[in-house]
Amino acid sequence: MSATQTSSRARTYALYTGAPCQAACDAVTALQPHAPIIPEPAHQAQLLLESEVFYRVLNSQRHFFEYPFGIRYVQPTPHSTRLHLESNVSLESLLSGLLPVRSPMCTGRDQIYGLNGVRICARTDRGIELRRLGQSTSIQLTGPSRRAFQKAEAALAQQIRSNGGEP
Repeated sequence: MSATQTSSRARTYALYTGAPCQAACDAVTALQPHAPIIPEPAHQAQLLLESEVFYRVLNSQRHFFEYPFGIRYVQPTPHSTRLHLESNVSLESLLSGLLPVRSPMCTGRDQIYGLNGVRICARTDRGIELRRLGQSTSIQLTGPSRRAFQKAEAALAQQIRSNGGEP
């Protein structure tokens, strides 16, 4: 593939994902010559998880960020999607919309919030990986730092417990 063609595909990739130039060039260079720029998810379950995550993102974000919904850019692969988050605030907001919570209601029945069956399955130096139990689907969240993720998880758990719920 010519340098011009690679550059053109990288610009298209950057437009679709919001990725910085170098990340877009690296992603396009790693592709097969006639492979689609944005890969199709390998499984319907991955597609379903991604749609549920983005539905939650659209419905739970109430803050204004520099980037849309506090997501700097997205890195889609056939087996996972990585969301690069903008700040601690966008991280906290997104986690509160995604992680499952059981909250008791006045009627005696419990209410479940968040994505059912989603758990934190791995922690990296700059983020976490969320998986749905019993499936090979995953969403990776990366952001400011590992410490920011630890603080956001602890603050969310404390808030939930103080309201009588269970994370």
